Formats: sequence, C-alpha cells, structure tokens
Amino acid sequence: MVKQFEELLDSLWQLFPDEMIEIYNRLDHTKKGGRVLMEIASVSTDLYSQQEKQVSLSILKGESLRSCARRNGISEHKCRSIVNNYCSRSDYDLYSSLRWNKWENCASLSKLRQHAQYFIVGAGRNEHVNFRSSIWALPKVPTMTLNALEENGISTIDKLIQCNTRKLMQLRKFGKYGLRKLNTSLAKFGFSIRE
Repeated sequence: MVKQFEELLDSLWQLFPDEMIEIYNRLDHTKKGGRVLMEIASVSTDLYSQQEKQVSLSILKGESLRSCARRNGISEHKCRSIVNNYCSRSDYDLYSSLRWNKWENCASLSKLRQHAQYFIVGAGRNEHVNFRSSIWALPKVPTMTLNALEENGISTIDKLIQCNTRKLMQLRKFGKYGLRKLNTSLAKFGFSIRE
C-alpha cells in the first residue's frame, strides 16, 4: 500500500510539478510537514537529464564534439553548451577558475577534460540535494540569480533558506523572476524561503 502511494505521488510530481507545489503551499503553512512528505515520496528531481549526463560524460571522457552530436542528433554547439552547463553545476568554483577570464561564457573543452574526474564526482554529489548542497545544484534557476546569491556570500542551501524574501529582493541583480524560479526549484526538494 505504501509503495503504491509513493508511486502515485512520484507520478503526480512528474506530471504536474507546478500544481503540486501550489497544493503543497496551500496545505502546509508551516513548510515543515512537506519536507517529510517529499522524503517519504522520494521525489526524484533529476538535476541532469539522461541525455545531458550521456553527452557530458562522453565528451569529458574524450569523445569528439562532432561524433557525440551525430550520435545524439543535436548540434555541436548544443553539445558544448550541455557540457559547460553540466560542469558549472557540478563544481562551480572549479569551473569558474578554468575560464580564462570572468567575462568568458565557457571554459575550453581541453581544460574541462583535464579536470573531468572532479566534475563527474561533483555531479554525483549534487544528485541528492540537501542542506549542505551548493545553490548551483538547484535546477532551472537562472545563472544571474545564482551569481547574485554567490556574490553576497550565499553559497549553500542552508544559508539560502535562512534568508527571507525581503533580504533577497534587496540583493543587486536579483529580481522577482529569479525569486519565483528559486522558490519553485527549492520546493521540489522540500525547502522554502521565509516570507
């Protein structure tokens, strides 16, 4: 019976994530019981899609962009973008240090391949988001929002949920859209920002 309930909750979260968050917010005003409910349901919110993992791992292990793009039916530019996103979300500090200057959009593939082991381990660590996880492990949050948080010393989810909405809105380069995306992403893991 419990297993069937868990499967039902999993399918509901996958099919209707926005509606489930809305229901969760209406039912749980303290925001405490929802965390337990989400742990019981073992909601699987993948940080990386299966294709992103496959593309990133194959390129980091040495496959050429051209052959990877052909095999997956996407452009070389898309492959490069996927790898850079994967690496920046798995270990942001290392990724940032590999860019030749801070205004450069992405690091070179040769540098990423040299540090492939760290990115792969970092991505595995971020698969299970908890209080100690980096804010960069939150999926579908705009980079500008994450950069604004990082610039103000908010680098972990623990530090983030200690902030309130008013404090966050006062941060430079942090807007309503970023806050909305951040709340949605946090809610998928059972966390919320205080009002």
